[in-house]
Amino acid sequence: MKKILNQNIFTISNLISFVRLLAVIPLIILLSQIDKGYNIRIYLILLLVLIVISDNLDGYLARKFNQITELGKILDPLSDKIIIFFVALFMFFYSEIPASFFILILFKDLYIICGGIYIFKKTTIVPSSNIVGKIAAFTVGAFLTWNILDTQKNSFFYYSFYYISIFMIIASICAYSYHGIKTIKRS
Repeated sequence: MKKILNQNIFTISNLISFVRLLAVIPLIILLSQIDKGYNIRIYLILLLVLIVISDNLDGYLARKFNQITELGKILDPLSDKIIIFFVALFMFFYSEIPASFFILILFKDLYIICGGIYIFKKTTIVPSSNIVGKIAAFTVGAFLTWNILDTQKNSFFYYSFYYISIFMIIASICAYSYHGIKTIKRS
């Protein structure tokens, strides 16, 4: 924890991640109104697009200005997990995604959060995101977006996003476990 607080945490990248975390508030408001009409779904998609842009922007700026911080390594993926969780929760609540898919998302995120805490306690290293996790977040986001758009659920694209998302969730759990074990062995 001392390592996190000893860095300059007031960077533009961390600020963007924090604002993205605050975007959960309007996100929940829109999600709670999703059954009120198609306009709400459009506003929700626009908000999610802004969230994705901010997610890419904070990482780009952190690398460009050499402002990668331990706090940013926590705040960025935590924001993503919270946003995906709430979208999945409401999509599950409105019966727009299968219960098993919601449970798998919940399990993956809890596993990664608990694993990250365990790795940090063992090594004082904050595990960073990896490409498999980013692809998993993208495919899950695409599947949830497909559901928000209220498009046909018996199409090729629906099932493609669904099964690719499941595969990528499982792959990200495996990749995270592998990198976690390597990190602990190296320290």
